[in-house]
Amino acid sequence: ASGGASGKTNSPAVSYGATSGSLGRAINNVGASSIATTPSCGILAVTFLEIKAQASNGAVNLQWNVAYEVSTTGYSIERSTDGANFESIGSVAYRAGDATNNAYQYTDNGAQTLGGTLYYRIQELGSDGSTMYSRIVSVNLGTATGKVGVYPNPARNSATVTFPATTATSINLRLFDLKGSQVWSRQYQAHPGMNSVQIDCIQGLPEGEYFLHWFDKMNSQQVKILVHH
Repeated sequence: ASGGASGKTNSPAVSYGATSGSLGRAINNVGASSIATTPSCGILAVTFLEIKAQASNGAVNLQWNVAYEVSTTGYSIERSTDGANFESIGSVAYRAGDATNNAYQYTDNGAQTLGGTLYYRIQELGSDGSTMYSRIVSVNLGTATGKVGVYPNPARNSATVTFPATTATSINLRLFDLKGSQVWSRQYQAHPGMNSVQIDCIQGLPEGEYFLHWFDKMNSQQVKILVHH
């Protein structure tokens, strides 16, 4: 409520220092029956209890424990070489277990060609489109082995080839089926350090075994890839 106007003395035009009244307050008594809105309640997201990353024979074994998976459909495993930029390298579907301590695991076989310190985090996927991340963990693999790696393997929709290079050089990549027919090829200009090339034809290939041939000017390597849709 607005305050009143300033008071006047007997003079109709001069206030002689009189000020307006203070603001008032409007008070309404509201009963429970007159409240139109109701509070909204939501289900709390999954709780990450623990996540571990351990190197073993060039690969990295990831283990994580969660609780209260109410609407969880699965988990996406994400990896980074700098701790800031992450990419998904695989997934694990939800499985029923202990409601207060359910355990999962995943093996990153593509880690062996990267070397150095790798960072991992787990993304929980909910049926309503919600997501939640675990904390970030790291593992030091030392120097790269120099081998060509492919992940994920088995591959479903796509696969990534990783390899280290000491100098800038031209690389030829060719993918063959068991009959020896070439089903994909790519020429790539490698840069010093770790390189990665996506094989973008996996989704259209029949299930089975394939062989990736890697060539530079001096050396060649071969990696078997399993395609499983």
